[in-house]
Amino acid sequence: VKDPSAACTVHGGIQSIVEKMKGCWIVSSLLVVLIAYILPRIYKIHVERNLSYPTDTVFGWFAVQTMLKYNTPGVYDAIQRLDLKENSTLLELCIGPGYGVQEALFYKGVKVIGVDISPDMVKMARENVQDAIDAGRASVELGDAQRMPFLQDESMDKVFHMNCCYFWDNPEETLKEIFRVMKPGGLMLAGVKFDQLQQWDAHPAFFKVRDENMFLNALKSVGFKKIKVKKVRLGSSCTGTRAMSGCPVHEGMHYTAIFAERPQR
Repeated sequence: VKDPSAACTVHGGIQSIVEKMKGCWIVSSLLVVLIAYILPRIYKIHVERNLSYPTDTVFGWFAVQTMLKYNTPGVYDAIQRLDLKENSTLLELCIGPGYGVQEALFYKGVKVIGVDISPDMVKMARENVQDAIDAGRASVELGDAQRMPFLQDESMDKVFHMNCCYFWDNPEETLKEIFRVMKPGGLMLAGVKFDQLQQWDAHPAFFKVRDENMFLNALKSVGFKKIKVKKVRLGSSCTGTRAMSGCPVHEGMHYTAIFAERPQR
């Protein structure tokens, strides 16, 4: 006669294995959800936050790399479209690490003022253009585009910003401040990627201005004239003063150029 306690032991062992397998399945499922859904969302939110306000963190580094890869070709191309003249002054907003300021300084005799809200980006940009700062051709200011007391009325010939207006809490007030510092007849070029923003489903907590018509209406309400919208598809990712053909282009590099003038008196 078989020992009944042995059968119980075997049954108990199988039951224990089944319970452990159930536990492993639950843990594995939680890990799958964490890896496939939660972590990407956390990453996206932190990168978006750092696109609006870059910091000296890991997520800030990823945000800067994204800017460098996808924005730089458009920035160089847009600056070329401004037709910068010798002895003119360019204001660039949301400069990030300062690659737009660096590019504008290649244009002979142009003075460049860069503004960013992030202390880390201002520090990086100043380091990148320190020689031009020392020579009096550039300055990099920490500030909000809605309040620029360090700039005099009607002092800027041209204004440029790329992927900047999304982050403005009050687009009308910010554009009023830009309008104030522009000379009559001065030109602003806003580089935007609203179509890509919609596809990306950007978080409204960081990307407040998410519609092209909203931005265009704000321009009109402030008093800008000769507003023109041009879709720009780059033929090469090597643009600007060092342009060459054949450099690979990613879909994320294309942009829309919105031109607007402060009217003459």
